[in-house]
Amino acid sequence: MEKKATLDRFISRQEITMVAKRIRYNPIVKELNPAADAVHYQFHLAKPGKEIQVYLSLHMDEAPVSLSDVMFMLALDATGCRMLEGLDAFRDEWNVLFGGSDGNLMELEAFWHEYTGRCGQAEKLRSFLGECAFRQLIAHFEEPHETLG
Repeated sequence: MEKKATLDRFISRQEITMVAKRIRYNPIVKELNPAADAVHYQFHLAKPGKEIQVYLSLHMDEAPVSLSDVMFMLALDATGCRMLEGLDAFRDEWNVLFGGSDGNLMELEAFWHEYTGRCGQAEKLRSFLGECAFRQLIAHFEEPHETLG
């Protein structure tokens, strides 16, 4: 609960607002077997002088999504992209190693499609927030004692 309050204060200081729109599909997710209980959203995030569009998919039974939830999910994606940074250089090797025996090349391609989409959104978030605020946001989730300014 403390992390949410800290995140809410960060959002307030950044003057971020959000408009959510339910959409038919999430363009960053290449669904091989679309989940019947998935709900896809486009979120328009704005702050003075800047705006971005991001996409997230949720389970139908989840509570309505708040701005702090969206920022939390985007921050988690950004930290995941940092952890996997450079692995895309081995993309072809992954297909050779993991795709040959059981025919899961489509799953690997779906993974890379989603990974690059999520990392693209993380870069949009970096540009939207500015480098300093972006680093504060990411550090908030990587370091247990870090605060958001």
